[in-house]
Amino acid sequence: MSRSKNKVRFAVVGLGHIAQVAVLPAFKAARNSELFALVSGDSEKLRKLGKKYNLEHLYPYEEYSRVLANVDAVFLAVPNHLHREYAVRAAAAGVHVLCEKPMAPTTQECREMIEAASRNHVKLMVAYRLHFEAGNLEAVKLAKDGRLGDVRAFTSEFAQQVADKNVRIKEPVPRGGGPLYDMGVYCINAARYLFRSEPLEVSALAAAFSGGTAGDIYMQFWSRRCEPLQPHWEQGHSPGGSCLRICRRHTTGSDDQRQEENQNLPEA
Repeated sequence: MSRSKNKVRFAVVGLGHIAQVAVLPAFKAARNSELFALVSGDSEKLRKLGKKYNLEHLYPYEEYSRVLANVDAVFLAVPNHLHREYAVRAAAAGVHVLCEKPMAPTTQECREMIEAASRNHVKLMVAYRLHFEAGNLEAVKLAKDGRLGDVRAFTSEFAQQVADKNVRIKEPVPRGGGPLYDMGVYCINAARYLFRSEPLEVSALAAAFSGGTAGDIYMQFWSRRCEPLQPHWEQGHSPGGSCLRICRRHTTGSDDQRQEENQNLPEA
C-alpha cells in the first residue's frame, strides 16, 4: 500500500492506560497526522477500541511487520523494556518513531535506537511533553533572561497517587519500573533545560515501602562561575502535582542577596 500523501499514518502500538486516555483521543485534534492502525496483544481491547475509533486495521503483536508495511510512523506505548525492540524494527522498515518516555531502561538500548534511526534516515522522538507546556516554558524564560539573577540551585518534587497493583510499582527496575523511570525523567529534564547544560555528577537512591515508592536523585552542574548546582526530586503516594523551586543570587549595587523564586507548574 502506498504511503499517505497528505497525512502521516500512525499505528499506536500498545493499548494501555496512557494510550487510551491521552494518545488515541489526541488524534482528533491532529492536523497533519491520522490514526490508522492499532496493535495489541489483547484482542478484546483491539475490538472495542477499533470500534470506538472506527478503525479496520487491527493487529496482534505477532503481525507487527505487517503493520510497518502500511504506516508512516508508530507511537510506541508498549512496556518500557520493549521500546528498543519495537523502535529498531520500525526504523529498519523506514517507519518514523514517537516513543513514550522513558526512552529505554539502559543507555545502550537508547544508543541502539538512535543509531537505528540514523542509519535508516527516520525520525525518532521521545513523547516527553513538559518542555512544551506554558508553566515550564515560563520557568525557562525566567532563568534565561536574567530576571532571577545568577541561578545557583534547583529543586523539583513530583508526586502522584498510584494504585497498589499499578505496573509502575510492580515492574522491576531492570525492565524500566520504579519512580526514576516513571517520574524522575520530568525532574531531571527540568534541571537540564533550566541550566541549559548536562550534569557532571549524578547520585540516586530509591526505596519501596508499604503503600508506595520514593526516590531521590542529586545532580551537580557547573555554572560559568564554577559553582555547583544541585536539583532534587521525590516521588511517592501523595496528592498528585509538581513544583519547581529555583534559587538565585541577586546583585543590587554592591550588595549580594540570596533570594528564592517559587515557580509552581501545572500538574503533569
